[in-house]
Amino acid sequence: MSVELHDRAVVADTHNDLLMAVVERPPERWAEFFRERWLPQLRTGGVDVQVLPVFVDDQFRPEGALRRTLRMIECATPPCCDADHTGIPLDTSLPGLDGPAELPALTEAMLTCGMPEEDITAVLGGKVLRLFRENRGWSR
Repeated sequence: MSVELHDRAVVADTHNDLLMAVVERPPERWAEFFRERWLPQLRTGGVDVQVLPVFVDDQFRPEGALRRTLRMIECATPPCCDADHTGIPLDTSLPGLDGPAELPALTEAMLTCGMPEEDITAVLGGKVLRLFRENRGWSR
């Protein structure tokens, strides 16, 4: 019964330090590290959705917080991670992001860094909303 229930559920993993571990590697190793270190565990656990919270350690605050946030977002988007199955909740308590009202500044920073608009809308909640709609008929 438990296996059936698990198989029917949409399983989401919210591993809160995964991005912190990935971003510590050189950028050319991000995808490989995620694929070799984490993907087998996620697949074995039947994880359908990987939620990658962006959390910035105190050592990067305040001066490097936005840069670190952008780097984590970069390592959680293609080609490093599967764009269709990854959600990225953002820590809006970061210096320079004084609450959700400052998210347009983060959007501007992502654009300035050359991130494609479709990846930006996905990071800002588009993927999570799409997954709710597809898997639970949630419409908003």
